[in-house]
Amino acid sequence: MRQFGIGQPVRRVEDRRFLAGRGHYLDDIVRPREAHAVMLRSPHAHARIRAIDTAAAAGTPGSAPHTARSRAKPAPSVRSRR
Repeated sequence: MRQFGIGQPVRRVEDRRFLAGRGHYLDDIVRPREAHAVMLRSPHAHARIRAIDTAAAAGTPGSAPHTARSRAKPAPSVRSRR
């Protein structure tokens, strides 16, 4: 049995599968009732977002309920132990 050292190439067993197009990625997995999320950030640094129009998203077939920060419940405060 050979010993591996720093900088020595390591034979990987999964390469052949991916090079032949038979590899599986996490993005290939589809689960029932799977949902995707999109986070939209302002393109302007330190800008204040005054309003978010969610009407177009609400009218899209198959869309899940969504929320904007103005309607979200505040996160519970966490007290640190020091």
